[in-house]
Amino acid sequence: MTPGHRWLAADEAAGRVLAVLAAEREVHSVRDWLAYLARTAARDVAARLAAAGYLAPARRRDIGWVPVNRDTAFAPMLRARAALDPSRPLTVHAGVLAGLADACGLGYRLAEYALAGPARSPGQVADCLDPGLAGLIACTKAAVDSAVLTHRT
Repeated sequence: MTPGHRWLAADEAAGRVLAVLAAEREVHSVRDWLAYLARTAARDVAARLAAAGYLAPARRRDIGWVPVNRDTAFAPMLRARAALDPSRPLTVHAGVLAGLADACGLGYRLAEYALAGPARSPGQVADCLDPGLAGLIACTKAAVDSAVLTHRT
C-alpha cells in the first residue's frame, strides 16, 4: 500500500482501523490482528453504535450501554437466524454474521431462536462461504477460545 493511499470508511472507527492496517509495514496473521484489535474492540464498537444512535448510556453505571430500540437490537439475530434456515437462500452477510456469532460463543443464542425443523449448522454455513471469510471465522473462534482459556488459568 502506498503511504498516500486514502481509504473510504463508513465511519471514524472503521477509518482508524483501516489507517492502522494500511500503516503497518510488516505482514501479520489474521490471528495477530484479531488479538491486537480485541484490546479496544468492546469500547470502540460501543462508541460506534452509540454514535450511530443504536446505544445509549444506561442509567445504572455497572451496565454501561443499553439499546435505544429493542427491535433494532434484535435485527442481527434475525439475520443470523436466516442463515441457518435451509429454506432461505444463504447470503454472505447473514452467513458471516452467523459464523462470527457462533465463533464468539453465541451459537446457543442462535439455536434458541432457530425455527423448528431441520436447520443448517453454523459449520455448514461457514463451509458455504468464500475460503477467506471461512478462515476469518475460524481465526475468530481460535482467538476467542484462546482468550477464554487464558482467562481461566
